[in-house]
Amino acid sequence: DFPDSACVHELFAEQVRRTPEAVAVRFGEALLSYRELDRRSSLLAGYLRQRGVGPDRLVGICVERSLDMVVGLLAILKAGGAYVPLDPGHPRERLEYILSDSGVSLLLTQSALLGELGVLAGVGIGIVPIDVDWSGSEAGPDVQGLTGESPAGPENLAYVMYTSGSTGRPKGVMIPHRALTNLLTSMIREPGLGGEDRLLAVTTYCFDIAGFELFAPLLVIALVDKYVGPRLRPDGAGARADLPRGEVLGEGDELALLLAERDAVADRAGHGGSSGQVGMAARRVDAGRKSGEGAVSRPAGGPGR
Repeated sequence: DFPDSACVHELFAEQVRRTPEAVAVRFGEALLSYRELDRRSSLLAGYLRQRGVGPDRLVGICVERSLDMVVGLLAILKAGGAYVPLDPGHPRERLEYILSDSGVSLLLTQSALLGELGVLAGVGIGIVPIDVDWSGSEAGPDVQGLTGESPAGPENLAYVMYTSGSTGRPKGVMIPHRALTNLLTSMIREPGLGGEDRLLAVTTYCFDIAGFELFAPLLVIALVDKYVGPRLRPDGAGARADLPRGEVLGEGDELALLLAERDAVADRAGHGGSSGQVGMAARRVDAGRKSGEGAVSRPAGGPGR
């Protein structure tokens, strides 16, 4: 059974206590240990609480793929808020609409994007750079005293993900902590994810399966290896990367067969969307199995075997 009383950032904190020096996330040659990721996100979370962030308070985040992305997402959750992801590569009209429709009053970003986003956000939205030293004067003297237990609970929002808008205007889908925790812990259990695994995070964080890619490995010391190549389709299709046991191609069934053939890592194939709260079904592809042979998708978050 999944821990329905725990939020993702609380489960992350438990892993920090168990393996503080282990590598949590990597981007290119840059690394963050569990201890450092926890420290940086906690300091920023304290500042966000000073700015009024708490349960069900929406906070925008607009960053390029980087370690800052993981720091910012965890900081918002630790502060008790819910994140609204925005991709700086998306059309200006979409970004403006999401900022207006969501009603965010704070937007996390990177120093390199401050000028562009300052014009885009307009009056009434405070812009907070993630990539500054929040242990210094920028954060104020009381920040470290504000980084204790999160005021959010399992029924509070974890994030709001906006749809593509293909049938009209984009719609914000509200995902509570309970649903995210259920998805992550059930997928860790079946098909399975453990400390010996390394998960390549290729999906834009504006596409909701990124919730599994970014957070699940942090709960079981399976390294989050963020993709550093060219910009991808929203579902991450077409990504190529060199992993220790071979090249990986991120392209649906082709990826599943390639992984099985090379014994790189068991396939974690999820199908679903925001309306299904991240994913609805998953299956494992074993070495030597042909495409579709004996493939049975099981409900994500449901019974195991």
